Amino acid sequence: MPNDLSTSDVLTLLAKRRRRLLLQLLRDAGTPLPTTELAERIRDSECDEPASSDLVSIRLRLRHAHLPKLEEAAVVEYDESEGTVCPERNFGTLVNFLEKVGEEGSPCSDR
Repeated sequence: MPNDLSTSDVLTLLAKRRRRLLLQLLRDAGTPLPTTELAERIRDSECDEPASSDLVSIRLRLRHAHLPKLEEAAVVEYDESEGTVCPERNFGTLVNFLEKVGEEGSPCSDR
C-alpha cells in the first residue's frame, strides 16, 4: 500500500505521547479496539494512580483531537457509530518509525 505521509507529517503525528501510545496499543492488539478500551489502557499506562475523571478526559481528547488527526492522515479508521478504531493504510509507516526510534520520556507528560 502506498504511503502518502511526508516526514513532517510523520513527526507531527508522533509529537504527542498519547498518539504514540495509541498506535502501540492498536499494533499489539492486532484487532480493532473499542475507544473505551483504548482510553482505559492509555489511562492505566500514563499514571500510577489513575482517577475516573482521567478516563473521561482521555476519551474526550481521543475523540476530538487524536483520532481525527490520525484518521485524516489515513493512519487509523475511527468508526464513531461502532466506537472502534482500526489501522488504515498509513498505520504501518508510523508504527515502523516508532519501532526504530523507540519510546522514551515520562509517561505522565506530553499528552
